[in-house]
Amino acid sequence: MPLRKQQKELAPVIIEAAEASCKEAQREELECSESSELEGSFDAGWQKRGSGWSYNSHTGHASLIGVNTGKVVEFDVRTRNCSICQYHIGKNEPNPPHECNVNWTGSSKGMEPDMACSMIQKLLLRMDIRFKHLPNGKALSGDKLKEELDKLAQSYIERADRLLNLGSTQSNESFNNSVASFAQKNRFYGGTKSLKARVSSAVMQKNEGYGWLSKSKKLKDNQRETVKEGDTYGGEIEVQEHIDTETIPT
Repeated sequence: MPLRKQQKELAPVIIEAAEASCKEAQREELECSESSELEGSFDAGWQKRGSGWSYNSHTGHASLIGVNTGKVVEFDVRTRNCSICQYHIGKNEPNPPHECNVNWTGSSKGMEPDMACSMIQKLLLRMDIRFKHLPNGKALSGDKLKEELDKLAQSYIERADRLLNLGSTQSNESFNNSVASFAQKNRFYGGTKSLKARVSSAVMQKNEGYGWLSKSKKLKDNQRETVKEGDTYGGEIEVQEHIDTETIPT
């Protein structure tokens, strides 16, 4: 089987496994937390090296890593390219119906705050999250938001001389290095699902260790058996009240 075809087949499985691993990491992080609050460090990375003055990468990724477990509890990817769209635009043809890979149209630097907001929104939907340093644990809005941001900015301005030499978040930087080993910066993977699959591979390696491939293979095998034999191979099938099994095809 050609490598590109294998990659296309494996990408959804690896992405699904990484998302499941993040959910498990969230549970572990909450169990380790003394205050029943999820705390983590955030950082973003890009697949193209910036000069320090100009950032024009077409793709980027971000991670939220728990402070207690050191595992990735959420991740996200942004890309401004789709290989199928580019192919047909180059031939002056209308784009056929397809799953477009583009999920960002702004600047490269704008990817970072957008991914941060997106990951927090995902966590809000999955669990009861309180904002630790905001009044009543609720998100701010309107004039109150501006007032709090002004106070925050002033506190940093007053101690700017002490903040000049702060370093990066170490665990996130380590994760970014792992992503770079799967998605080398001298190659472009953002036109297809390949980039998200590679970032997902880095998530699995950080959360599950170097034996993560066996877990992805098990998930793929279960999906194959589910297609052949119905829901009998589904997750937690034994505890479901209403099970509609299918006849095994001959």
